[in-house]
Amino acid sequence: MTPRRTSLVVGACAAAAVFLAGPLLADGAPSTRGPAVLPDRLAGYSLLTGDVEDSPPGRAVALFQHGYGVEFLDFPQAIVVGWRGDAVRRVDEAEDRAGPETQGDPAPMLLSPDGRSVAVGDHDTDEPDLALVDLGGSGTTYHDLPEGGSIQPVAWAPDGRRVAYLVGAPTNPYRGRSPEQALAVLDLGTGRSETVADNAVSAAFDPSGERLAVQHRRAGRGAPAPLAVLDLADGRSRVLSRTAALAGPASWSPDGRLLAVVLGGGHTASRVTFLEADTGAQVPGPVLRLGRGMVGSAAVLGWTAPDEVVGVLPDDDGDDDSGAGDRPDTAWLAAVPVDGSAPRPLTETSDLDSFGVGRWQVAQEALTDLEVRTVADVDRGPWPWPWRLVLAAAVGALAAWVTGRLLRRTPRRTDGSDGAPGEPAAPAAGPADRVDPDDRWPDGVEAGQRT
Repeated sequence: MTPRRTSLVVGACAAAAVFLAGPLLADGAPSTRGPAVLPDRLAGYSLLTGDVEDSPPGRAVALFQHGYGVEFLDFPQAIVVGWRGDAVRRVDEAEDRAGPETQGDPAPMLLSPDGRSVAVGDHDTDEPDLALVDLGGSGTTYHDLPEGGSIQPVAWAPDGRRVAYLVGAPTNPYRGRSPEQALAVLDLGTGRSETVADNAVSAAFDPSGERLAVQHRRAGRGAPAPLAVLDLADGRSRVLSRTAALAGPASWSPDGRLLAVVLGGGHTASRVTFLEADTGAQVPGPVLRLGRGMVGSAAVLGWTAPDEVVGVLPDDDGDDDSGAGDRPDTAWLAAVPVDGSAPRPLTETSDLDSFGVGRWQVAQEALTDLEVRTVADVDRGPWPWPWRLVLAAAVGALAAWVTGRLLRRTPRRTDGSDGAPGEPAAPAAGPADRVDPDDRWPDGVEAGQRT
């Protein structure tokens, strides 16, 4: 084999080894034992974060969108935080479904209450379905739906067996007012889907999974937006409020007594209060000011106890009437008591102006005995395959170049008369060194060069 071919073979083998060894050199499956952990500071943005398909985290404590595509090499990512807070992965299914209508943002996605699955929809599709991404490594299950150009999961049942979703004409999250949509419930066990309400914008299951709080849209400017409670068994619905809006898919308190609602606010903060779920009466107490520093996040992300909610705190200098340009660069996920006493900071998120963080979600089962601690070393899993391919190509090219240089510097060896390796071959004789047979003395002694 010629030196050139040898160097090419060595380079190709080195490149293949680097590309294939990426997943093998990862830290392994992140731990899911023990109570859930949130890092006290959110890990920074990185293009080298691996995806769920290559390295499943097993279970997640949180899900969010990282990046808005407004900075150089800032591609919006769907990120899950591992159950112990020390691992992050990208949900490639949600990123693959991003379309031009989302400006690169991941598709509609929703973390399950136990943190083991992510439901993924689509803003604009000709083949309506709901994808269920298993974070434990069992792959993605696709549930075909009977209709819809837009599928948006909005609420999980507490037992994880059903998903409520909005269905209707294609939607655009940047267009403003969305087309009218119906609310349907998909049974993941049977695959059966049933429409339960019309003209809906959001929903929340109660702890038993038997009732569904449904937020309806306004019929027009100035018209009320009814908030109703729907009994899934008999289909009966009763209106709780015509002025308050549901505070998110986790609005229902763990004991089923309260519903968190938003009374209104400016660009920076929402005014959150609570209604009696049975009567709709407003609960006496302070109005909580929970921030919208993380775009697309619900006002209430969950409950650590029947009297404490989880939400995003605005900056200390925030004002309910602040403009969008005054959004803080740092926000905190915090546990906030319903009675208005001092909140407990959980996770700090900074650099929001450069790499935005939004659509925060927390696994509801994680909040009961949630721990918060410093995470020194974040496990990002194996590099995504495009970056592994770039690294493999670079290593392969370097290996081929080095091999070629070494082969050109190594002299070829001859074989001895007995077939054993001999000494390096002597240089070939030049024309001036050759002796003509006629230039010999009669006694057979070779003559030197004539002068």
